[in-house]
Amino acid sequence: MGVPCTNVIGLQSAPCVGAERSMELDTSQLLTHAPLARSPAAEVLASMKAPGSVTILSARRVTLQSMSGPTPEYGACSKPNTKEKDVAPPGGRLMVHGPIFVENPDGSITEAVPSDAKQARPKGDRGDRGRRESNDGDSDSSGSGSNANGISMSQEVEFLYSRHERVFMLLLFIQFVLESLYAAVFVVRMRPSMFELEAMYNWEISPKTAEAILWTTLVIQVLFGIVYYCMAVLSIWTKRPKHFQMFAKTCLCGVVGLVLLAYADKFNLPIFFLRLLAYIYARFLQGLTASILLLPGARA
Repeated sequence: MGVPCTNVIGLQSAPCVGAERSMELDTSQLLTHAPLARSPAAEVLASMKAPGSVTILSARRVTLQSMSGPTPEYGACSKPNTKEKDVAPPGGRLMVHGPIFVENPDGSITEAVPSDAKQARPKGDRGDRGRRESNDGDSDSSGSGSNANGISMSQEVEFLYSRHERVFMLLLFIQFVLESLYAAVFVVRMRPSMFELEAMYNWEISPKTAEAILWTTLVIQVLFGIVYYCMAVLSIWTKRPKHFQMFAKTCLCGVVGLVLLAYADKFNLPIFFLRLLAYIYARFLQGLTASILLLPGARA
């Protein structure tokens, strides 16, 4: 049954083959100049203005398709492409091609594999059965060789991590010694530090206020040091990317807090650079431990 398209385009009528009676549009909406928010009539008019396009009319939607070939006849209505409809995922879901990795709450990383996924076979296994049986020993040796390569790569990365772990522990030890000396000098020179703080603020604060500020600063530094080194030990002990990430955030907080100590005249440049270096190293070890978890033969 052919339905004239005169009411839709307002021009010469053209038969639309296969259109249903329920697909007719309201002519009063098309003749008005008020903007229509993505209405079917607006999409039809826009498709008629665009060169090299075809409007597909269906019972529920109006679809615009661009054509790379020659411009179709004016007023022609094409049928929807069934191949594209089959390829499109149901429900508007996005199909992801490639591996998907999921980070667990404990910091471990696992690969998400569909339940119906099958391991791809190498092209060499598609030969005849006799040739496969004759080369059974060679295939076993090649399979064991690939497994050995994966295990050797995992061992190399773990060896690299062990080397960097020792350097990281040495860095933390040097930092602990310097911070201990810093706290000892802080306590020994408490009285001169009070006068220096008063002089820095033009003697506008009392000695008791200066002493309270200094002791509060020392207590905060000691408490932060306890949390700082506990996080460092936890990261080294568990070797989890999540723990190294938490330690890196702790290092960043320590760097910012040390900058704020300049207001109390207690800024220490060597400790500042050591904490900044520890932050960078923690980020590096976080990525390295994440790579170890993705290698074959990694620990659970």
